[in-house]
Amino acid sequence: MNILFTHCWQTGNTGDVAIWKSMAEHLKPDELTICSQQTEQWDVDQLNQVVKTKVVPLLTTDVLVNMAVVINQGGGYMNGNVMREHFLYMRMAQQLGKPTFFGSQTFLGKLNQEVKELGRVVLNNANLVVAREEQSYKHITEYIGAKGKHIKLLPDGVFTVKAKKYPNIPKNAVKIAIRGYLADHRLLEEIAKLADMVVDTMAPVVFIPVGHGSRDDRVQAKEIVKMMKQKAIVIQDRPDAGQLIGILKDGILISNRYHGIVYSASACTPFVPMTPDIDYKMPGLLKMIDYPYSEIFNTKNIVVGELYKHTLDVWKNRDRTRKKLEKTIPEVKRKAESVYDEIIKTIR
Repeated sequence: MNILFTHCWQTGNTGDVAIWKSMAEHLKPDELTICSQQTEQWDVDQLNQVVKTKVVPLLTTDVLVNMAVVINQGGGYMNGNVMREHFLYMRMAQQLGKPTFFGSQTFLGKLNQEVKELGRVVLNNANLVVAREEQSYKHITEYIGAKGKHIKLLPDGVFTVKAKKYPNIPKNAVKIAIRGYLADHRLLEEIAKLADMVVDTMAPVVFIPVGHGSRDDRVQAKEIVKMMKQKAIVIQDRPDAGQLIGILKDGILISNRYHGIVYSASACTPFVPMTPDIDYKMPGLLKMIDYPYSEIFNTKNIVVGELYKHTLDVWKNRDRTRKKLEKTIPEVKRKAESVYDEIIKTIR
């Protein structure tokens, strides 16, 4: 069975790769083809651990005829009128009689009437449509107007990833994961100040890279450490999602990386979230996992004193928060896992 993942946007993002890899592990294709805007070798190497993977340009049509299943799997957002080309692509797959799925997607942005109508047709005729936060679900069902029990609000696919051991990390450290390629110098300075305060009053600091390849978080992490007065650790290699969950087995996390926060939640480890690139992704995640803190800090105007005060509160109450997460996260993981069962059932 040949499977096509489309709209994938390879960038070395450990979370996106983990979703694709986990989907491939569950569906067990004979060959996997990915439509992406570029080839990122780290991503391909990860996928080749599971199945032989070929990368073709976005919206490549001639591969559709040989595919048993077509999955718009995310990595790229379904954003505004750009959706038109991706809806047309999925409609072509449907007209060829291919089962079509939308998995772990974020939908956002204004649409003209043509794209709304096209989207409604495509989403109504898909076998399964998964939104990973409430705003995306409302965008699909209320704004676009697609209807049906096959449209579901389910947790991010990374919640299905199993933790792996990672050696030589200080126990109960405070981990920091910053989306490096979007960080301006002011943010790096503020994070350096925060990290110094954390080392002084809480625990060792470890910077973890969630992005690799062309968006390598280690670059800016090293800049931050150079600005610090205290010492901190920067993880030097390129851990995958399972290893990152293992790294986050204790302590707490501070991050503006969406999947960094997902890793922490998956490990039932408390975290301090900051706004990522799409504002409603983080609030949607906190609501889905019933996180006891509602504060989300904006990286554009961080006041380090306020961020430190909140971090200290999360640190002091980490055992209580962990116990709460240990009650809610198993059900979150079960719901995330159900996506694979739905797809496998349809394919069979």
